[in-house]
Amino acid sequence: MSRATEMQGFLPDDYLEFRIQRRTNTLWALVFLVVACSIGWAYMIAQKKVQQAEEVNRRIKEEYAAQITSIDLFKKLQAEQNRLNTKAELVGSLGERVNRSNILAELTNRLPIGVYLTDLTLEGSRAGEASRPVERAVVAGQPKAIMFDVNLKLSGLAYTDEQVAEYMTNLEQCPLFAKGGVVFELTAETVYKEINLRMFQISVAIDPAADTRVITSVKAATKPVAK
Repeated sequence: MSRATEMQGFLPDDYLEFRIQRRTNTLWALVFLVVACSIGWAYMIAQKKVQQAEEVNRRIKEEYAAQITSIDLFKKLQAEQNRLNTKAELVGSLGERVNRSNILAELTNRLPIGVYLTDLTLEGSRAGEASRPVERAVVAGQPKAIMFDVNLKLSGLAYTDEQVAEYMTNLEQCPLFAKGGVVFELTAETVYKEINLRMFQISVAIDPAADTRVITSVKAATKPVAK
């Protein structure tokens, strides 16, 4: 029997258990310390990644805000460009090829004897306005003139419906007006100074390609003076 074994025989039993328990506690303390250090290290790494993600998110928000500002500025510049383009087109269209005085001359000179106009309304809108957006149109380096759809609403008096039909035929022969643009709207009986007359309304569309500079107006027909 060795000396150590002999000495252990003289030690109390609780002393040996105490040493074993202390070693066990020390081992668990080391394990706990390692786990705690690992958790702390993992938490620090996670916090660092969170901070990096927040920084990236902040930069993205700043870039997004800058892009929004650029987009808004681009939209404003585009709207201003469209406005200037439209203004340039309007300036280019000021030189009308169809003079209003020529239109009035044609309307009156083509009146048959016994037909009189009582009212005239001119309505105009940009050609294809509802179907196409505003675009920059340039021809030979200059803004293209805007094309307009112009319609005339005519009201008048005649003795018979045949006179109204004759007037419409005369208007259809005028090169200023669009082909098929003379449309009958209504006719009704009326009395003027105890005379039975026909009140009529017709619409006339002006040809956008017409040019009064190359059209010779017809001479006015001689009409009897209404009494």
